Amino acid sequence: MLTAAGYNAARALPVLVVAKVACLIVAPALAWLVTSTLEIGQTEQDAITGMGLILGVMLPNAILRLLRRPYVKSLRRGLPDALDLLVVCANAGLGLESAVDRVAKEMHRANRATGLQFELLSYEMRVMPDRREALQNLGERTGLESYRRLAATLMQALRYGTPLSQALRALAQDMRQERLVHFEERTARLPA
Repeated sequence: MLTAAGYNAARALPVLVVAKVACLIVAPALAWLVTSTLEIGQTEQDAITGMGLILGVMLPNAILRLLRRPYVKSLRRGLPDALDLLVVCANAGLGLESAVDRVAKEMHRANRATGLQFELLSYEMRVMPDRREALQNLGERTGLESYRRLAATLMQALRYGTPLSQALRALAQDMRQERLVHFEERTARLPA
């Protein structure tokens, strides 16, 4: 969840755990304190304290989902540009690792979220023995279908020896078409 929201999981996990424990303790305690000062009956006090406990359990995850939305939106916006850059790099004769590294550097300026994901992909491709596993991690880490399709296309190009630029060009064309259909659907819903 933290990685999908754009946070470094190693740094943010302790903060999330402390926030969850604090909410788990503070929310029911605060509910009990408020109900005890209002002199409400015992069953109502127990019910409100229970609701405070449920709120304490669910609140950190809800906040994390709210923080994830702009990150996901940025990832969606940046992928077409990243694909175009990958096509240019592949046409220039760069290999997959070099192309991903170059896209990570260029996208970091234009779209930080997309640049970060390609930077992580580049790092994983250098470290992991199997590049397909690193590509699969990209799709799982983002949780977006478009990134899963990118990973699947790149894995297929690696497995079957399909020219990288040809596979990426076809994927970019499909994504542009989907984006156009999405815009047309949104404009059709607008009032006259």
